[in-house]
Amino acid sequence: TVNPVTGDIYFGAGKGQFYCVKPDGTLKWSFDGAASMKSAAPAVSKDGSVVYVGDNAGQINALDATSGSKKWEYAMGSSIAAMLVNGDELIAGNTAGLVSFLKTSDGSVIKSLDFGTSASDVVGFAVGNDKRTVYFSLKKSMGSFDLETREILVKGLAVANDNCWEPVVAPNGNVYVA
Repeated sequence: TVNPVTGDIYFGAGKGQFYCVKPDGTLKWSFDGAASMKSAAPAVSKDGSVVYVGDNAGQINALDATSGSKKWEYAMGSSIAAMLVNGDELIAGNTAGLVSFLKTSDGSVIKSLDFGTSASDVVGFAVGNDKRTVYFSLKKSMGSFDLETREILVKGLAVANDNCWEPVVAPNGNVYVA
């Protein structure tokens, strides 16, 4: 993930190491307070000041983008599968099918949605062309929720016989999943 303001690059390694490198490739800082990084890609606040890191143990850490120091943490219970920053909220989904809306200021829960089924190992969120519908891959189905009302729109639309991964929304509004 690239910081939209500074151009810094964020990435994690399998054993829980998380790194920030400058655009020239030199190390800016590292963070070793996470479990395995086989999870969702990091998310960055719009102003570039905070990077959100989710790990395979279900922990989310909000880190200062300049220093890498921890601002807050939140435990979701299972591997983080998707993260999305929406204004002053961080939306996170885990592999147990739970989606939580967290305050970016302190990590407190605003609301949680239970999709009632497990998600694939790596999924991600895809925002629809209406800028308010968010699609989320589950094991053999798709779910969606509304960013404004924080309500489930579709709980489990069967689309496959195995894991669904990485939904994308085409310019015409069609949703594709592998």
